[in-house]
Amino acid sequence: MKFIVATCLILILIISMYKYRVFTVVSGSMEPIIKNGSLVIVKKTSTYKTNDLVTFKNIEGTGTVTHRIVKIEQSQGKYLIFTKGDGNANVDQVAIKPEDIIGKVVFTLPLAGKFFLLVSSQKLLPITFYIPAGLLFGTLLGKHKRDI
Repeated sequence: MKFIVATCLILILIISMYKYRVFTVVSGSMEPIIKNGSLVIVKKTSTYKTNDLVTFKNIEGTGTVTHRIVKIEQSQGKYLIFTKGDGNANVDQVAIKPEDIIGKVVFTLPLAGKFFLLVSSQKLLPITFYIPAGLLFGTLLGKHKRDI
């Protein structure tokens, strides 16, 4: 278990170093394409087009949404992007702006987000992060001392 947690943390660190971001999908709005509890890996790009899956800031600015771009309109020199969850009946009520988009979905890991939600919960954080991180640090430090 320690190895799995350490490996996942290292992968997330590597992914973030290359300008990718990782999000957990916490609703069924994109099912069946992206299941509730999946991880999505997104990357900022300079252009977006209809049918792209994108992650963007929600209206309140308190979270994120991953939906499909269904229409792009230009109005008064500005772009309006309309999105819809594949599992939703209707287009989202509010159009987003290009600057609201965090990135385009480049990869999904089905149900892997459930694991991350579990290990990042406040009650389990000391067990799932701090202890493995300390053990990993101790192991690396011990190896470094032996090499000297």
